[in-house]
Amino acid sequence: MTGVTVKFIDKDNLQVAIRRASAPPNSRILSAVASRMRGMQMQHFKEQKDSEGKVWAPLKPGTIKRRRMGGRGGVKILQDTGRMRASVDRYSDRDTAITGTNTIYAATHQFGRESRTYSYYFGEWGGADIPAREFIYLTEGEQKTLIEFVSKEIVGPLMKRKN
Repeated sequence: MTGVTVKFIDKDNLQVAIRRASAPPNSRILSAVASRMRGMQMQHFKEQKDSEGKVWAPLKPGTIKRRRMGGRGGVKILQDTGRMRASVDRYSDRDTAITGTNTIYAATHQFGRESRTYSYYFGEWGGADIPAREFIYLTEGEQKTLIEFVSKEIVGPLMKRKN
């Protein structure tokens, strides 16, 4: 699975803080984190940029032509049928929040692939290079947003009790 994972490393201290604050359990917080992370991944498809803010490599003319011949006139990158985008899912439990996809071709698009030549009984067929188009990642800003959210969820109840 290609994905992003967030884990609470210091679980013992986190559990103590949550109990002291009478805050909800981690699972509720991490479920919200996973949902936010999925939203961030969806935004990456919309922006069509990698983790460094670089625009994804454009579609090759042959790809656009093939899509149009197949009745799919869309030119959004990585969104020919929408299957991969729709497959980005989230998971969370007591100490983990994950987003990712289980589509078999997701890793090829995430990391790219050099062309290969395949030999068949009737001859050879050459594949094309597929440039990396990173879509499952968290930018520094997104990480900061998630950390701030978790901090507010944990510290917020402590602050309310002091007043």
